[in-house]
Amino acid sequence: VPQLGPHPAGIELGETLYVFGVKAEYVQTWLDTLSREGMPSQSEVVPIEVHADVHAMGLQVPRHDPAQDEAFGREVVRFVAAAHAPAPIDLSSHLSLQDGVGEVQTLHDPVQTHTASALTRGRLNPEALFQHAQRFMRQQGLQQLWVSPGEAGRWLAGVQVLIPSARLPAGVQDQQRIRHEVLAHWEGALARAVRRARLSFLTRQPLLEAITKDHANFPVQTLPDGKPVHGYRVEAMLAQDVVKTAVEALRKSLAGARVDPKGWDRIVGTLREEAGEIDLKDTLAHVQKALGDGTDRDSLGPPLPRLHIPQHLYSPLLLAAPAKVSQAGDQLSLLDDQPVALRISPPPLQDSEARLVWDVRRVWERLHRLAPWNDIDVVLLRNLAGVGVGLFAADGFYPDFLMWLSRGKHQVLAFVEPKGLRHQWPQDKFDLLETVVPSWSFSVPVRGFVLSSNTQVEIDKIQPGFTWEKAPSVLFHQDPTGDYVERLLARLSALLPPAG
Repeated sequence: VPQLGPHPAGIELGETLYVFGVKAEYVQTWLDTLSREGMPSQSEVVPIEVHADVHAMGLQVPRHDPAQDEAFGREVVRFVAAAHAPAPIDLSSHLSLQDGVGEVQTLHDPVQTHTASALTRGRLNPEALFQHAQRFMRQQGLQQLWVSPGEAGRWLAGVQVLIPSARLPAGVQDQQRIRHEVLAHWEGALARAVRRARLSFLTRQPLLEAITKDHANFPVQTLPDGKPVHGYRVEAMLAQDVVKTAVEALRKSLAGARVDPKGWDRIVGTLREEAGEIDLKDTLAHVQKALGDGTDRDSLGPPLPRLHIPQHLYSPLLLAAPAKVSQAGDQLSLLDDQPVALRISPPPLQDSEARLVWDVRRVWERLHRLAPWNDIDVVLLRNLAGVGVGLFAADGFYPDFLMWLSRGKHQVLAFVEPKGLRHQWPQDKFDLLETVVPSWSFSVPVRGFVLSSNTQVEIDKIQPGFTWEKAPSVLFHQDPTGDYVERLLARLSALLPPAG
């Protein structure tokens, strides 16, 4: 950062990029915790009703065995370059041009493709990569990985660089950038080799267990008398947080209006004077009563927006914000600019997660009476981060939902991630779900899918030229009508034996 002074001595260009997590959710959670430290808070438990027949269903989930992890630690992992083809490094420049309100045109410089070794004039070579690998493996505790200079050279030979013709021959800055990009890709390939080997080892003799109410995916809270109950922990936000939320909502609603700065200060001051602590018990009283007597139904508005989804193994499912249903297609959307002014654990459903359970319910209401489906059951369960089924966690895939389809004694399990595409194109994840997962020899078929509600413009920013016709087979678009759910169910039902 230029404002902080010159580049620190001893730190190479690019190494300062390891602070990517500065705005990550876990950091915000930590900051929120600090903001509440030493301050009194109100807390209530909102109970959930767990499906009475969970154990009888015999739904299978992978079981983690620490002994298997320990055994894998004694395995030797050989790095094979052919299994970890590097992605091309793109140094080409893109310039967008728009004339008035006309169509945006993208201008491209003519580019050429060269190997990284050629562009860096031999400064990147197999021996340099081999030595870097030794340092990286020591730092990361990957000593079980075995890399040879020959495999390092074969991997390096596959690194292609796209560079504008006008920047040839590559200058010092471009060579530095290429070097750091190559080393970052190299470290990623080394780490990936160990992750994939671990996953292969753990699924060589996979362990499954029938899910019960004691599984970590059924949240448990402790009442004041020490009694454990299934449910959510709900805390009232401090007054300062309530004011902050109100001010942000007011600012958005007055966007474009001419408000005198002094008048705005008076409005905010009045809010701060009048705001007090939320009476949490009173706020949740009618919700608790409805849940207690079994009369609770969907509620898309405050104070506690929630859904009752019969396919899910417990109810209700709390939402992160009030929601609305569009007139076209009956699609559910959360009002993200009106977040719930409560802290909830486990975290409530975000927009794409709420959309999935809503779509499963409405699609299955239409399908379940039809001939191809009337002997099939569909079951959902949230996969809680950090405590749920973390089989894929090391590969950056911690799916938000488990989905089962069953026919008689047969079943199929799917891991479903509805959070879609964010900052980069997850090709490793798609490769894992398309080629590795289907080869597993679990006693029930296992599959994985990614759902995306991203617009075409959003996807183009991370994968230029993307079309849904050429999308990976495990990537589905969350369309407004919910057709993606039927396609997903069809893919899974094809893995079940026909009714006999």
